[in-house]
Amino acid sequence: NKGDQTEEELIRACARDSEDFPVEKIIIHRFGTKKPIIFKIRWKGYGPEADTWASWEDVKDCSALEQYLKEKHSLKKKFEDGKVRKQTNKTVGMGEEE
Repeated sequence: NKGDQTEEELIRACARDSEDFPVEKIIIHRFGTKKPIIFKIRWKGYGPEADTWASWEDVKDCSALEQYLKEKHSLKKKFEDGKVRKQTNKTVGMGEEE
């Protein structure tokens, strides 16, 4: 049951493309000149109230990220050009926004 998992466990499941807690999609991203990029995740079968913020490190191997970058051409270009700061910490608090 998703409700029994900690936010950190859910994020790790995302990073592994877990079948137990599949990611439906990445909703949005945020970053600033001094802040690393973070992504808002929508879990399959759950509504917006269960959305979770995650760092690059947490989603870099998630298939939802690949799809998100296909839709966000300008963001993909920034990644390719090394213009996006990537956080290497574990999880990001949901309240952390730009």
